[in-house]
Amino acid sequence: MDPISTLPVPPEHKHPFFSPIIILATACGLSIGIIIGMVIAFVALRWITPQALPAPALSVQEQTSPTIAPPSPTPAWLMHTSPKIPSLHISGYTLSYPHDWNMTYTNDGGISETRLSQNGYAIVIYQAPMGGAKCVFKGENPPKYMDLLPPFEDIREKTYVQIDSPSISFRRYASTNHDGKPIFSFCNSNTSRTLWGSIETIGTVRYELLEKADDAILSQMDAILSTLKLNP
Repeated sequence: MDPISTLPVPPEHKHPFFSPIIILATACGLSIGIIIGMVIAFVALRWITPQALPAPALSVQEQTSPTIAPPSPTPAWLMHTSPKIPSLHISGYTLSYPHDWNMTYTNDGGISETRLSQNGYAIVIYQAPMGGAKCVFKGENPPKYMDLLPPFEDIREKTYVQIDSPSISFRRYASTNHDGKPIFSFCNSNTSRTLWGSIETIGTVRYELLEKADDAILSQMDAILSTLKLNP
C-alpha cells in the first residue's frame, strides 16, 4: 500500500467565467471617469482663468477749429464807426464785431484808436499824423524813387496772410512789438488794391496776441477785420 500523505492540499482557485467582463467594465469606467474629470477641469478653468476682454471701442472726435460764420449774415454782431479825422489824409471806417469782444474807442480830435479785445487778444487800429512806409513783398524790389526811399517795410522773407474786406485788403505777418511780445503787423492796400503800405488807407493795424496764438481766435479776428468798410 502506498502511504497516504498527510500534507494539506491547497484549495483550487477557480476564476469565475465573468472575470474578463468585470475587467473590461472596470477599464471602461476608469476611461469614462477620466474623460468626465477632464471635461470638469476644462469647464472649471474656463470659469476661473481670467479671460482677455475685447478692448472697448473708443469714441474719438476730431478736434477742429470752430467754424466762423461769415460776418455779413450775422445780425447779432455789433457795429463800430470811426469817423474821418479832418486833419488826416486817411479814411474813417466802419466794422462789425461779436458781442463778446470788448470795444474801446478814443478820439481826441487828431488821434484815434479802436481797440477790440478778448482774453488777452486785441485788434488795434491807430490813426495819427505820421509818416508811412511802403511794403515790399517777395519777388519785388525796394522802391527807387526819391519820395519812396527807406523806411520801407521789407516783407520779402516773411509769410503773410491776405484778408479782403469790401473796401480794401490787408496782409498780416508775424512780428514783435517794442517789448518783444508777439504781434501781427499789417500792410493795407489802397482802394484799387495795387499799392501796399503800413498806413496806406486807414492807419496802422496790429493784432496783439498771447505767446501761442489760438487758431480759432485768430480766425475770428480775421473775420472781424474782413467786415471793414471805408466811410463815404
